[in-house]
Amino acid sequence: MKEVDYSETDIKLALIGRPNVGKSSLINAIT
Repeated sequence: MKEVDYSETDIKLALIGRPNVGKSSLINAIT
């Protein structure tokens, strides 16, 4: 199981696939 890997990939995809949604929200959720 690679939860960290999966999370990182998910975040990367979200940032690349949805740059209009709001990176601030994603960064806040991560931290």
